[in-house]
Amino acid sequence: MPTIFNWYTTGSPYEEVAKRNALSFAIAESESNSYAIEGGESWVKNCALKPTVCLALINTIPEGHGLWLLDADAEIINKPDFRGYNNTTAPYFSYVLHYRPSGAREVLSGTLWITNTPECKTLLANWQDMCQANPDIWDQKILSKIVSATTPIRGKEPLQISELDWRWAWISGISDPGLEKNAYIRHNQMSRSISKEQQLVEEPVKERKKKNKQ
Repeated sequence: MPTIFNWYTTGSPYEEVAKRNALSFAIAESESNSYAIEGGESWVKNCALKPTVCLALINTIPEGHGLWLLDADAEIINKPDFRGYNNTTAPYFSYVLHYRPSGAREVLSGTLWITNTPECKTLLANWQDMCQANPDIWDQKILSKIVSATTPIRGKEPLQISELDWRWAWISGISDPGLEKNAYIRHNQMSRSISKEQQLVEEPVKERKKKNKQ
């Protein structure tokens, strides 16, 4: 049985969503696991906590084993094919490589495979250090630099870092709607809806302040 977690920052709108989406893990024959961490001052700074969450979680599993970490707004919609991720030949770290309509490639951190191995811990520690040093830079932008500088090793040893295809992160509003039925995991882009709600609340306040100044 795969080990799957999602995570959220306490006291945020993501808490309820994470707990609800964790129920979808049953499709993958996994328990509903959610990890809570105290949030920062902004959405980007909260995202920068992801490597810290990863390091905390892998220390809860046996050495050499791995787990899946999903964003709070991600839900499993079809049973994933976990072949290659249930034994010692699995890579120590996997992420989704997303292709935009323009053809540009983008590293996504919304679905991750992480392992309790020295190699993965080193990668996560580097990611954590860089996020802490650059809290206003999106975590997956930093991750992109790290994996680009890390050469996957092929040969007698198992592939150490691998790229997951689009099925592991079908993105609502961005990915091809016709492919959704074949996806494993749907990411619902909750951050966009929250931003819109904040704008609806903040704009009238800004207008009142302008009138008061006049």
